[in-house]
Amino acid sequence: MALSVAVYTLVIALIFIIMEDYQPSLDNEFIAFPFFLILLVFSVAFCGVAIFGLPAYLIIQGEKELGLKILFSTLGWIMLFMIIFFVILSFYFS
Repeated sequence: MALSVAVYTLVIALIFIIMEDYQPSLDNEFIAFPFFLILLVFSVAFCGVAIFGLPAYLIIQGEKELGLKILFSTLGWIMLFMIIFFVILSFYFS
């Protein structure tokens, strides 16, 4: 679950990096705002389901201990991925 969130974040970041080269010049940002809001809503929905979906289901089914264990292990893995990413970036930019 944490890996899916990390991969999704990486894919979105790579898409933005690639799109930077092909960015059209717009006089107004009428198209950009709805695009980013839709992307935000989709990202929140995807990450919410990936992180909280199974734990919430397990807690509702009465397996509170397993649900909380999965939730906190997923959050821990996401934190670990973030720390590794920032360490790699700090070596790259120093």
